[in-house]
Amino acid sequence: VVLMVLTLLAGRQRLQIQLSHLCELAQDRSETSFFITLKALFLVMLLSLTWSVWLLFVGWRLSMYGSASFIEFTWSLGQSLVRLGLAWWLLESFRVLCRPGGVGETHFGWLEHNTRIARNNFLWFIMALLPVRLTSEVILWNMDGVRLLEQSVFTLILVLVLIFAYRMLHPVRGLQFEMFTKRAGDASRVNLRSLLYFAAILLPLVLAITALRGYFYSAWAISLDVGATLRLILLLYLARAVLFRWLLVSRRRMVARERERRQREKLEAESAGNVEPVVPPEKISLVEVVQQSQQLVRTGMFLALILGMLAIWGDFIPALHALDRVPITFLSQE
Repeated sequence: VVLMVLTLLAGRQRLQIQLSHLCELAQDRSETSFFITLKALFLVMLLSLTWSVWLLFVGWRLSMYGSASFIEFTWSLGQSLVRLGLAWWLLESFRVLCRPGGVGETHFGWLEHNTRIARNNFLWFIMALLPVRLTSEVILWNMDGVRLLEQSVFTLILVLVLIFAYRMLHPVRGLQFEMFTKRAGDASRVNLRSLLYFAAILLPLVLAITALRGYFYSAWAISLDVGATLRLILLLYLARAVLFRWLLVSRRRMVARERERRQREKLEAESAGNVEPVVPPEKISLVEVVQQSQQLVRTGMFLALILGMLAIWGDFIPALHALDRVPITFLSQE
């Protein structure tokens, strides 16, 4: 692992140069290769792994080879470091994606306004959250009697999340999403944006009040599921961007093949002395195909989000397990 980290540090500048070259290629509207996007994502994962791999390695070592006299402490600390390392890797990956002229802007078409806001906020959020989260998990596992200290650290984490949500989702100064773009005569999108913004602000406040009033472990458990939901949303958003990029380059390939076919038919007609224009057979518009494919991707991402949230929040919503009590006839007979 040490050798891998040293290799990443030594080759970090080369990786950044390769990533910049791939981003320049993606800006070419005639580019039809999807492989450069996959390679760029791989380089992003390597660049974001440079520092988080230390937490993953130390956490794994403590979990597997902890001291016998402190086995419970070392195991809990190791598990905390592994979870923090994975969270750091995910957040740092999105920060690298949002670099100026990076993969987010060139490959996925993200707005420069959004990448700048996300990049700046991910940086301070990572640096502030990591030490506080590590402290909180160590306290939670090994200092069960210090309730006031647990509540204080947990409240501090929620304050950081609240500030992050405020800066990221502010209706005016925050991220701008296409689905919330205001249209003439349509105020429902703007109202939905405001509703989500206030919900993101109120949730940390409600959890903090719940913890301070004595329901600490319930608030902590809910916060873990909220974090899992946010990670699911980030991963699905990235998957959506990758699929949209694949659809874009596929459309470019189809347009290029169609252009070549028409030129070939034109040359064949001219060589045969046929001056009459060649009437191409009626086909489905490429624009319609791409639009339908994008709608299919959106529907698939929405269904994946619903299924993921059902899996995450199933233990907190007993009604979701109501179907477990309904017998299936042919299975119950067997």
